[in-house]
Amino acid sequence: MKNNKKLAIAGVSALGLAAVGFGAFAFFSDSAEQNTDGTVGTVDVSSKGNLTLSNSGNINPGDEEPGKENRDDTTSHELNFGITNDGTKSIVTRNIIDIMVDSHYQLEADGSLSTTEVTEDGVVNKKYIEVAEDGRVNLDPSIFHLYVKTGTEGNYTNTKIEEVEGLKTSNPIILVKGMKDGKVAYVPVADKDTVTDGKLVLRYIIEGATLGGTFGDGEDADTVVVDNDYVKVTAGTDASKKASAEYRYFLGMDSAQTTNPSLDGMVKNDKYQGSHLTIDLTVQAMQFRNTDAGDYVNGGDWQTVYTDTFTTGGTKTVTD
Repeated sequence: MKNNKKLAIAGVSALGLAAVGFGAFAFFSDSAEQNTDGTVGTVDVSSKGNLTLSNSGNINPGDEEPGKENRDDTTSHELNFGITNDGTKSIVTRNIIDIMVDSHYQLEADGSLSTTEVTEDGVVNKKYIEVAEDGRVNLDPSIFHLYVKTGTEGNYTNTKIEEVEGLKTSNPIILVKGMKDGKVAYVPVADKDTVTDGKLVLRYIIEGATLGGTFGDGEDADTVVVDNDYVKVTAGTDASKKASAEYRYFLGMDSAQTTNPSLDGMVKNDKYQGSHLTIDLTVQAMQFRNTDAGDYVNGGDWQTVYTDTFTTGGTKTVTD
């Protein structure tokens, strides 16, 4: 599911008034119109490529783990998406990626798989018990990581995305997503009792592209053109003036659960067998001029302009 949101931003004269009255900040509004005498600009972000994950039905422990990225017995999982700035205003962006994982089979208290005996042709076999969606158990997502891949085939190196030099990224954090006061809320694990229907979420906040707008002559010069291992940013042409960014991250799974004790209270890795992944993408933006993006993680007045979700149909994880 994807959603893009058009925001109106006041032009030069209104921004000047805002700076006098309130200091410099991102002058976004959820309203389609504003009462100003200046020219109204817009931020209108659309998809240049839906959120996709390669080999999503075959995620195994050790996939993309550093040191194993070139082995034949592992599978690569490329996470791709792209955005285009259709609006008139130049913007800076950041990408928020939330990863959630739910069980596929019925589990015992320790995370091992429940079994049932089935007789077929006179032979008694033990089988795992699949559960309906509303019976799935939310699992600790800290076994998953995002990486940037460098090098060439057979000689790849994976680096945790928060350790990539020059890329402003938060350390991954575990939050609890639930309902609070009738709204979706994300709270620290220590505050999980303050929300209902809480689920563990692994969150990354990653510096995004700076994309020029289409307003006036030459404003697309604001676009910071980049072509590296994790993003390709293209400036708008004379014809379209629409700058765009295409992102390329990699999703990996540890060989074994590393959080001790596990946040879901279960010690067995078997619980991830057949598990379902949900990856939520939120692109946030603020106008390029007269704003302070802070450190791209904690600073600035960001507004959501685009969302997308990718859900696997159950990964074929194999655990000891």
